Amino acid sequence: MQLRKRYLIPRLFVFIILATLYVFLNLQNFAYYTNRFWKPVLTCQNSDEEVDLLLKLANQIHTILSSMKIRHWLMYGSIWGARRISRPLPWDNDIDIGFVGEGVFAEMTLSAFFAPFEAAGLKIQNKWTQSGSIVISKPGLWLSVDLFAFYNHRGTMKRRGLESWVFALNYRTYHQFPAWLVEPELPQLKFGFFNISVPKGGIEIMKYLYPYNWWKVVPPNGCEPPH
Repeated sequence: MQLRKRYLIPRLFVFIILATLYVFLNLQNFAYYTNRFWKPVLTCQNSDEEVDLLLKLANQIHTILSSMKIRHWLMYGSIWGARRISRPLPWDNDIDIGFVGEGVFAEMTLSAFFAPFEAAGLKIQNKWTQSGSIVISKPGLWLSVDLFAFYNHRGTMKRRGLESWVFALNYRTYHQFPAWLVEPELPQLKFGFFNISVPKGGIEIMKYLYPYNWWKVVPPNGCEPPH
């Protein structure tokens, strides 16, 4: 009995440490603007040429999704860009677009979904199994458009992928929101030289995506907020 106690206490101690670490990591926001050392923000202000190229890429993808009749909208920090300055945030290295995973998309294979993007000469990074996302870029361009599939689970829009299971608490904190916010018909906002859908309710969705600072644009360390 004494021997069992001797082994039980250190095991319990290790378990508590690991559980605490797991919860701590799950409550962190790993978005690009948080400027983590493994994915640092490269610049506080992209050049006009880079922003123009990024917007052209986003419009191209928006047009392809529309032609496939896949309902989509701006997501994450790109919503702030559209609402505050009608373009991507100055430091953004990508544009985020959410789309409905049911319906048209669910009836397609991934190969069929990729086909029109590949035909347009675009580069695809498939993160479907990992995070239910797809990164699309142009060869030679470091900027990209990230596509995220969302599914309606009893009135809550959620993402799929291994990360959504392994980091369930993180996904529940930063990557789900009420389904009514993206039900048709969605409002549209000017985004650079074109219009694109955004969630309903103004900045209501930010309360779910950025629960601890939803009311403000948070620039990376050393960068000024857009005016």
